[in-house]
Amino acid sequence: MCPPGVDQTERGPQCWAILVPRLQQQCSFSSPRIPSFVTSQERFFMPQSPGGTLFQAGDHVWDAWSKLARPPRAAHDDSLQCYMTPHSRARFSTIESIPAEMLSLVLNAPSLSRTDIVAFGLASPTLWPHALRLIAHDCRDSAASWAGAEIANIGTYLTELPPQFEKDSLLATSVGPVDTFGDMYTARRLNYAALSDFKIVGESPQTQWRRAFYSQWVPGAYPCEEEFLAALFPAPCGALSKAWVLRNLTTKEYVRCRFDTGKQQAFVETEALPISIEEALMLRICWTTSCYDWQEQDLSRGAWAGHAFDIVLADDEIPTMEREAWMEVTDEIVKEARKEHGLRQKTEETYDWSA
Repeated sequence: MCPPGVDQTERGPQCWAILVPRLQQQCSFSSPRIPSFVTSQERFFMPQSPGGTLFQAGDHVWDAWSKLARPPRAAHDDSLQCYMTPHSRARFSTIESIPAEMLSLVLNAPSLSRTDIVAFGLASPTLWPHALRLIAHDCRDSAASWAGAEIANIGTYLTELPPQFEKDSLLATSVGPVDTFGDMYTARRLNYAALSDFKIVGESPQTQWRRAFYSQWVPGAYPCEEEFLAALFPAPCGALSKAWVLRNLTTKEYVRCRFDTGKQQAFVETEALPISIEEALMLRICWTTSCYDWQEQDLSRGAWAGHAFDIVLADDEIPTMEREAWMEVTDEIVKEARKEHGLRQKTEETYDWSA
């Protein structure tokens, strides 16, 4: 047993969390069990390392689109109208005849879950537009909550902070008093304080509404799926199918991307390996102190760790960005993703990680 004050961080598997100091929020990733036969060199590819947070379908889907995508400038409340199918009826039921203001009060009742609201709306073509507007307002109010805020995927083995988290004591001022007893690095103390103090961000409203909708909706029935999906992100008709850009606001770099309405996720614009926006960011926002000597691609010192980002419609921003000499790095991200995917594939073919 170690005496009091001895730092025992590296005796266990490394844990990862995306920290957003300016908002005092975090998105944590689970810590896996490491097989006993894995060597120190091979551990780089395990989920305890930055490499392990990539290309894992269930581990890193933190919904970057809902947190970073800014609604287009032309978005407004009427943008849903082009998706909504008009319906006319000769007679209405008692509840369908209730004024819109009263229905709004009913739907905003705290006791109603998202599933209740969807079920209420699906009960009638007349009630559905009221539910749909509530869904759209909820998603609009939470859109781009992390846009413009510094983020980094921090590993608990770190011994120093990303420069942007050091700047103006950004992380230090976002946590409470930190204990100085023992031999633990200051960066680790601050990281543990953030993990303890920061609010854990769960599923986005968009994800929760999707689950509620698909638990009640019958494929092929009214309403059409397109109406619902349009409500999840306030945008003019057709905007989601256009080109978007992921922007690094700190370095003035950008990556071209497109939104897949079927998968409800944004991907880097490339004909090669599908690369989600989450994966693209993970390639460059991870930060820790590596304890491994052999690394073909070191992700532990991400060039974008601690930087601020957003996702915007290309048509809205590209002209201004060209005048301000922004640099496109789409090809570089694709090359890095290909290399990382190849390294992981090679390692997974060699070892059975589930053993």
